[in-house]
Amino acid sequence: MSDFIPSLERRLYDFMQRTDYRPMKQHELVRALNVAAGKRRDVRKALKSMEAQGQIVCLRKNRWALPDDRKVLTGELSVHPDGYGFVTPGERDQPDIFIGPRSMGTALHGDRVQLALTGARRRRRGRRADNRKSAESAQLSGKVVRVLQRGYKQLAGLLKVTPHYQYVIPDNPRIQQNVRVESIAPEARSADDNHRVVVKLLEQDKPGAAIPGTVIEDLGPADAPGVDMLGVLRSHGLDETFPDKVEQASRALRPCAAPADEKRRRDLRKELLFTIDPEDARDYDDAVSLQRRSDSHWELSVHIADVAAYVEPESTIDKEARARGNSVYLVDRVITMLPRHLTEEVCSLAPNTDRYAHTVRMTISPRGKVVDYDTFPSLIRSSARLNYEQVQAFLVDGRMDGIDESVCAMLKDMHKLSDILRRKRARNGSILFEMPEVRCVLDKDGEPVDIVPRKAYTAYHLIEEFMLAANQTVARCIAEKGYPAVYRIHEPPDEEQWERIATDLNALGINAPAQTRADLNDIAESVAGEPAAHIVNLAMLRNLKRAVYSNERAEHFGLAFSHYLHFTSPIRRYADLIVHRVLKAVERNEPAPYSGEEIRDTAEHITKTEKEADDAEQESIILKRIDYYAARLDAGDIGPYRALVTSMTRRGLLVELVDTLQRGLVPFALIPRDHYDINEARNRAVGRHTRHAWHIGDLLDVEIVRVDKARKLIDFRPVGSGATGREKPRRRKKNRRS
Repeated sequence: MSDFIPSLERRLYDFMQRTDYRPMKQHELVRALNVAAGKRRDVRKALKSMEAQGQIVCLRKNRWALPDDRKVLTGELSVHPDGYGFVTPGERDQPDIFIGPRSMGTALHGDRVQLALTGARRRRRGRRADNRKSAESAQLSGKVVRVLQRGYKQLAGLLKVTPHYQYVIPDNPRIQQNVRVESIAPEARSADDNHRVVVKLLEQDKPGAAIPGTVIEDLGPADAPGVDMLGVLRSHGLDETFPDKVEQASRALRPCAAPADEKRRRDLRKELLFTIDPEDARDYDDAVSLQRRSDSHWELSVHIADVAAYVEPESTIDKEARARGNSVYLVDRVITMLPRHLTEEVCSLAPNTDRYAHTVRMTISPRGKVVDYDTFPSLIRSSARLNYEQVQAFLVDGRMDGIDESVCAMLKDMHKLSDILRRKRARNGSILFEMPEVRCVLDKDGEPVDIVPRKAYTAYHLIEEFMLAANQTVARCIAEKGYPAVYRIHEPPDEEQWERIATDLNALGINAPAQTRADLNDIAESVAGEPAAHIVNLAMLRNLKRAVYSNERAEHFGLAFSHYLHFTSPIRRYADLIVHRVLKAVERNEPAPYSGEEIRDTAEHITKTEKEADDAEQESIILKRIDYYAARLDAGDIGPYRALVTSMTRRGLLVELVDTLQRGLVPFALIPRDHYDINEARNRAVGRHTRHAWHIGDLLDVEIVRVDKARKLIDFRPVGSGATGREKPRRRKKNRRS
């Protein structure tokens, strides 16, 4: 029997396991293992193969070692459209890990990955309140060593055909890599160059190679009407239709068709109440009413569509709703969580019709404190269906044509109470600043014809405050009884996130302390109304954690609430439907309908579906905005547009148009008479000859040069004098809220 000859991988692994081993470079390993000259190239292949399998890691300065269990983490990779990403470890107390573009390997956005900590990315922090310069801060950085699970099984994108090979450019801007077409399924043989296709991802056989895939569906020419949104649906696994058995079960339901159930309900049909929704809404899941009592207290009632009265746990409708997790709002359509017959007819609180609801009635003091409450199933009849634009016009100008005077009088009182509640939240530290939003106006063919800012802020705030009060009240009610429930939590920033906020604000010329919620509100208030307010708010918000669902109650950092959950939208969120069932059990003094383990699993699932929905919504917006500016360029309408510098790359300035929030690049090559160098923090670029400096937060006028619809990129060039000079946010004297 011949002697066993270990493979090169085995020899490398055994050598690195030695207690006296110290991380070595490739040539050092070749020498230490006495690898023959003809086999030295094989060492690199072996190292790369072992790295891809997670057996070893490449540390700083290209030194190789076994993964240190203390330094190897797993989590989900979230990739920014600019190329870098973060991994959120599974352990709640672990900070996010920065992943540079060159450290992602073959990982894609949404993948569950294993990574090794490679050190820290050094960032210059801002000045503290005592004006002493702080030391450099260190943000943990890592390198993906293995893809444990693909986040996407298939992607939609643009098929490109060359004489030698074919590839797909993914529609999702967070998917940075192209997909190499290995084969085309028979049913997709019609796919041609510049067609949108669906490609199924295959396992990668070689580390560092392009992602292989099989084209499984031809969606049609990329510029055909509706093909872009069809691609979004396919990429995110969204389906507008429901299984036949779910539709049949839904069609069998009728509004208020359970007389026995009405014995448990309070009849509120004689009370004045109404709905306020977007103008194009087709389902109305919340109504409000208000009375002012003789003791100066308010009695606010929030009436929510009683979806739980129709959707039984573990029914066919319920299982489908849980799988979807939530409705998805794309630019041109809504992918509903429940069949439309249920959302738009059976449960919807349409005006002048009897409907089942679940009511939260709160007694609120003149200072905005809920001093008493009651919850109960109800039978209501909405008196009017208002939209936000109507209410905004009434609150600002007093105009409300065709609406009963009693409704107008109640709206005035609602405005007063919502202001009281909002000021109370401010006193308690709730983060109040918001990011601007825009909406795409589409023609009958789904083509974008305009991009306009969302307005009616006062009307939105009115309903927002009432829904927040109801959600908070229900959370306290359930928590006091100790029933398992799905809570909405928002963890505070960790130390590194606070440091990043300070660093980013410092780059904008703001050296104020940023260590508490109050600090963030003060900074936002000090720059409100200025051109740079948007980028200042973005610098703070993008460094906060994401709100999630949890079976454990914890503080909601952004709202400054100790108890919070989602109750007010059971038509479009499965979390709310769960909470309705739990609340009914509390009211009836029945056993908890769910175990803690069931709630935990559901919370994890719907957190994922919510994130997927957000990604799909953003992707649909990006596609339509790119189409809008491509049409502008074709029509010769290239600008100028006012733009704000938001970041920098070695290629140029990343900017965002002030009016539409469209992102793009101003290449340094298109800025005449100079070459620019950027600093490590990527917040300052200085010309080698003119010494002119660009900073994050600078404003400039730009024109469109190029629109790449395949990669969703726009290039601009500066016009006129270029930069208008650095417009640093000016901190005004603090205006203390009452």
